[in-house]
Amino acid sequence: MSVVEKAIQKLRAERRPVGAPGEATAPAGTDLSAPKPETAPTRAGGGSRVRPPGIVLDRDALRVAGLLPPDAEAGALAREYRKIKRPLVARAIGREVPRAPKGHL
Repeated sequence: MSVVEKAIQKLRAERRPVGAPGEATAPAGTDLSAPKPETAPTRAGGGSRVRPPGIVLDRDALRVAGLLPPDAEAGALAREYRKIKRPLVARAIGREVPRAPKGHL
């Protein structure tokens, strides 16, 4: 067994409850770390394929914990960020407006 696998087993054995010092608190019964297998539709439209291993985010649990906005507000929030971001990016790269000095910063 590799050092990484041993460390993972040790962490699982010592799993601290949510709300331990240094951790964000979440409502009881919310498991933010539980990976859930995801499937994605294939291009041909038939069946699905399993996604490669990686980080899986449980957006519903993050919303319950207050780390993401509710679905109803997410679109409006994204539009507000775009209103701010697009002029800044255009000015930084000089798209349709004079380029700002040191605009890339």
